[in-house]
Parts: sequence; C-alpha cells; structure tokens
Amino acid sequence: MLGETWRRKLTILVVDDIAISRSVLKETLIYNGHRVVDAENGSQAIECFSVEAFDLVLMDIQMPGMDGIETTRRLRRVEARRNRRTPVVALTAYAMAGDRERFLEAGLDGYLSKPLRRDALNAEIDRLLPTVTDEEGLPVSETMELLEAMREAIASGDAGALERAAHRLKGLAEKGCSNAVRHDAFRIEMAARKDGFDAAGLLLDRLIVNVKSNLRNERTDP
Repeated sequence: MLGETWRRKLTILVVDDIAISRSVLKETLIYNGHRVVDAENGSQAIECFSVEAFDLVLMDIQMPGMDGIETTRRLRRVEARRNRRTPVVALTAYAMAGDRERFLEAGLDGYLSKPLRRDALNAEIDRLLPTVTDEEGLPVSETMELLEAMREAIASGDAGALERAAHRLKGLAEKGCSNAVRHDAFRIEMAARKDGFDAAGLLLDRLIVNVKSNLRNERTDP
C-alpha cells in the first residue's frame, strides 16, 4: 500500500548516467503521479537544480567524472542561497559496509540499493517527506512569505527570485488543490522568464486576492 505522501504530486530530480536506469525509475515515479526531471551527469543535475525547485533528488553515486557525492556537495552550495533544504537519496549498485554513514556525512539524507524495490523507494520517500493529504490547504506562513518575496523581486527587478518564488507557490497550490492560485502562480513564473515585471505585478495583485479567498474558505470549511 502506498504511503500518504505518494497521493500528492512531487517534483523529483533523477540523476543517473545509465539511460535504462533513468527510464525505469522515471516510469515508476510518473506512474505514481509525480513530475520527473532527469539528468545524466552531475553537471546537468547542478544546472537543473539551479533553475528549479525540487521536492526530492534521487542521486546515483557511481557516476563517471563527477560522482554522486561531489554532485551533492555542489547542490548543497547552490541550496545555501535558498531558505530550503531538499532531501537527496543515494542510489548505488555496489553496497558496502559503512556506505550509509559515508553518504550521510557527505550531505545525503537517505540510501537505497539498486536494483530499486518499489516498496523500499516508497518507504524512503514517506520517511523523508512530511505527510500531506490531498485535502490539505495552503500553508499560511510560507504562502505569505512567498507573496512578499514575489513583491520584493518585482520591485528590485530580480527575475530569478520571482520565478523561484512563483514556482514554489505553484507547487504548494497543486498540493493544496487550489487551481486559481496555481494558475496565477504559473503565469507569474512564465512572466518572470521573459522579464515581464509589469505583467507580473498585475498578476500578483490577482494572486493575492485568490490566496486570501482560498485561506478564507479554508477557515469557514467545517
């Protein structure tokens, strides 16, 4: 039986140099309703991680060139500029005594042996990510922080910060079943990519109205 976490849509980065391994894992995750971005090496992973927020990273350890441990170290440096930590799970086909401790010391959060068993993968995700049911609404504190971050990004002309905040709020709205908020956040995210700050400002005004309506409805629901 799948855990509660798997009833929500997660955005997951899969990093593995072997195409068939990426394909199988991607198919499994998509089947469970998740959105997957895949990278075939550490450099691609860092590039993806730098421009998009992920709920989880599944990291192959035995990659040529930049291995999974070094890639994770570099992801953590990127992450240091954000106020958010993303769980990274090590994937390895050659398990050895002491590996788990070595991976945790290197900044990874979990460890799975290849070939992956679906039940083990489900359990690790349930362990690392908080349980969120489909009926859960928008988290008030984080939503307000993201709205303020978007307002500041528009005022300062910071397209990158605007895109990240809008993308994060879009993800929260997907998990909180708020279609209007998700739609507005998505349009702001797209506007940020085109440096469309005037359009983003108008969209933000509407987004704030929809957020307030959503939170008000949550308070009045029985």
